Amino acid sequence: MAKSSFRPAGRLVAVGGLLYMVFSVAGSVLYISTTEADTTNDFWWSRFNATGAYGFLGSWVSTQLLLNPSGLNDTLDYLAFADSMPYNSSSTMISSSALYANLQDASALPTAIRGLRCMGYCAVPEIMTAYCWVDFKQRFPMAHSERRQVRCVREYAGNGAMYLESDLSNVAPPSAVPSAVLVAGGRVDKRGSDVVCVRF
Repeated sequence: MAKSSFRPAGRLVAVGGLLYMVFSVAGSVLYISTTEADTTNDFWWSRFNATGAYGFLGSWVSTQLLLNPSGLNDTLDYLAFADSMPYNSSSTMISSSALYANLQDASALPTAIRGLRCMGYCAVPEIMTAYCWVDFKQRFPMAHSERRQVRCVREYAGNGAMYLESDLSNVAPPSAVPSAVLVAGGRVDKRGSDVVCVRF
């Protein structure tokens, strides 16, 4: 028989290592069995059914991005965030808009300016803005009432959208308008150097 090459100190280290592994595995099993109720979902809430939580949160975030993109309200316990969609099925749909990317693109200032510059003069009334002045020097007021004009002076003097001149200086000149361009609810006819808006 061959003699064991372990010395007493080596045996002590081997037994200590074996005990360390046994206690590590036992501690892990004890931890998993103790926290099993809490770790059944990603929220660490015991006995919480998270089946539809991801669907609800996905729909809620999608709705908030569309309705309130700059001031996201993160309080979920308001009754206004109640949803009638059933989230207890295995295939919950997340409602989202395919137009969200277009909305983000269309709300950019360069896109708005590019859109104005491609538009004809006859489409300017379709913009539906309550203008305050015709020109940037504020020589010609055009608010619909004196009270509105006072509010324009007080609140909107620095807003370029309140001046008709900002729209007219950015739209396509009459020479660039084709002879028969369809506009919302009408047509632009070019007769000589005059541009006539025809409504129908």
